Amino acid sequence: MAYLSSSISMEYSSRLPLPPDTLQLRDTAAVFRPPALQYCLESSVHPGSGAGVAALWAGGRFQPVGRRVFQAGFTQDRLWLRAVVVNSLSRRARFVWSLYSFVDSATLFVQPGGRGIPRYAAGTNCRLVAARRPFAARPHCLPFWLEPHERAVLYLAVDNHTGAYYLPTRFASAEGFMVHEYNLLFTSNWSWLLGLFLSSVLLNLLLYFLLHDPIHLWYAAYVLFGTWFLIMEDGLDGGLLSQRAYALGWQLGQYGVMLLAMACGLRIMALFLRLRQGWPRLWWLSIGLSVGAATYVLAYALFYQEALQAGPQVLAMLNGGREAMLWLLLLGGCFIVFTVWAKGRKPQRQLARLYGLTYFFFFAGASNFLLNHTGWFNIHLVEPNALAWGLTLELLTLSGLLTVRFRNSQRQNAELRLRQAHERAAASHRLIAAQEHEKQALLAQKNETLEHEVNQRTQELQHSLTDLRATQAQLIQKEKMASLGELTAGIAHEMQNPLNFVNNFAEVSTELLADLKEAQAAGDAAEVTALADDIHQNLAKIHQHGQRAAGIVRGMLEHSQTRAGERRSTDLNRLCDEYLHLAYQGLRAKDESFTAELSTDYLADLPEVLVVSTDVGRVLLNLFANAFYAVRQRQQAGNEGYQAQVRVRTLVLHQQVQIQVTDNGMGMTPEVQAKIFQPFFTTKPPGEGTGLGLSLSHDIIAQGHGGTLTVESRPGAGATFTVSLPLNGLA
Repeated sequence: MAYLSSSISMEYSSRLPLPPDTLQLRDTAAVFRPPALQYCLESSVHPGSGAGVAALWAGGRFQPVGRRVFQAGFTQDRLWLRAVVVNSLSRRARFVWSLYSFVDSATLFVQPGGRGIPRYAAGTNCRLVAARRPFAARPHCLPFWLEPHERAVLYLAVDNHTGAYYLPTRFASAEGFMVHEYNLLFTSNWSWLLGLFLSSVLLNLLLYFLLHDPIHLWYAAYVLFGTWFLIMEDGLDGGLLSQRAYALGWQLGQYGVMLLAMACGLRIMALFLRLRQGWPRLWWLSIGLSVGAATYVLAYALFYQEALQAGPQVLAMLNGGREAMLWLLLLGGCFIVFTVWAKGRKPQRQLARLYGLTYFFFFAGASNFLLNHTGWFNIHLVEPNALAWGLTLELLTLSGLLTVRFRNSQRQNAELRLRQAHERAAASHRLIAAQEHEKQALLAQKNETLEHEVNQRTQELQHSLTDLRATQAQLIQKEKMASLGELTAGIAHEMQNPLNFVNNFAEVSTELLADLKEAQAAGDAAEVTALADDIHQNLAKIHQHGQRAAGIVRGMLEHSQTRAGERRSTDLNRLCDEYLHLAYQGLRAKDESFTAELSTDYLADLPEVLVVSTDVGRVLLNLFANAFYAVRQRQQAGNEGYQAQVRVRTLVLHQQVQIQVTDNGMGMTPEVQAKIFQPFFTTKPPGEGTGLGLSLSHDIIAQGHGGTLTVESRPGAGATFTVSLPLNGLA
């Protein structure tokens, strides 16, 4: 409230003489005269009571209120207000005595007719929202009833520990008071002021989220806290806010909320004047004042109850420090603006001059408001108060300045982005050139390193290849030696039979010669003739078996005399038959218990083919040896009724000469067949095979003669290997 008005009428009844300070209460509203109220202060150590206030009146402690708004400054004492009223209506009526400022508590005592001990009428805890008060209204109202034309003395006890006593007050009938409150938003300019403040908060929040400029966020907080303080000052918070928000506001304290608003205002000032760029000391001063204010508000909210219990001196210091902090922030803002204006460069002085105009409105309104509340002045020029209008004028001018600032920022940002784009382009060119140079250097280094690694790797591979070839040659030689061993064993076994016959017949012939000599000495001509015939037959047998051995040796010599890689016309039937018996005899030389049924089906008119007979012989020897190994393994498995069989067949099919080697051994799975021609793959136990026999055989037929080597097999049904040689190699 800017000043105190009253819904009372000062008139004198023609029927009843009334004292000059009596307030006649009726429905119409009028301003009461200052002498209508009297006041006194007493210590708040003891609770206020009707008997106590009667004693104060009797002791002459009361004195008249000489101002339109009661002001008692900073004190922790209890305030008593006294008023003499009369109900000028012809009916019983309900009236209210209302306070338009925050106090801790207020209690109303009524003394009917001005006689007796004043009795308790109503009390209010001002920390409750309007809906929870004894009289649900914006200000703190204490209702009382008066009979028609009844006169009474009212005593109002006010306890306030949160600041100076500044008590705009009003008397009115309950009906007239509600009409006044209903029209308050329109008669006191609050309707459009609240709309302006809240729309400014929302607009600046929107600008902050769009532009990410912190000045708009601080501006929104500044207006929000300022509006909160103003509605607390005029009592609107009790009707507009929830109990929690209302309690939070008074926990922080009304002037604490104003401190937060001024702290936000200093942040706006620092950002607008760009103190961080040109005035670091003033920048830190503004931060210190803002943080100090926020810290003091927090400390006030946390330690208020402890200070209240500690005594009036501690609470007075706490409240006095808060008031001092208000003036410190207000004057600190003036100092910052004046310093930048006096000592800054031309652009900074211009900013300080523009912002100084906006700050002047707030400074003037806040100074008037604070001086009125502290009791030093009593100047009320506008409704609802000077601070609200100062904030409004500052808001309008600062909004214009922020608009200009936004446009300048947009232009500067555009110029900055253009300059940064040019700088980035130049930096990109330099970076590309540096990267290209670095790339070339790195490429040269990589090439050198790679060349060294390639040479080193080539040498390693060359050594590995040499070792591999040596190992391969050793393995091939081992396989050849294995084949040669089997061949030698077969030849030895094949030569053994004719040699045995030669030895046997030679031994018998020696014995017959001894008998012949005895018969000749005895002169038995018939015996001599018979013995001579036997010796002749034995010599024929010796010659026959000697020729057989010579034939075996001659055949081997023919194969050995063929030069490596030289193709000669070869009878494949004879070659198969020779190596079949050699392989069989070679296995029997190792195991005399082994027997197998050999069957051949040679095509009678099989054409001779140009082949390297020694190589093809090695292939046939390997196939026959594998066939005998397979049937021997099955024979050793102990299958009842099993007869080992190996069959060799030659034929001409599809312009190819084929040699088929079939056994009835263990057979092979599809997985084994898929790997059978791979190097080093073997199904024999370790030490019995190198895994190169079939691989080398496949290479001899496929690569050396342009033919094929295939296999057909099933587990338990034996296997058939087929060697196919092209007829274009015919002799």
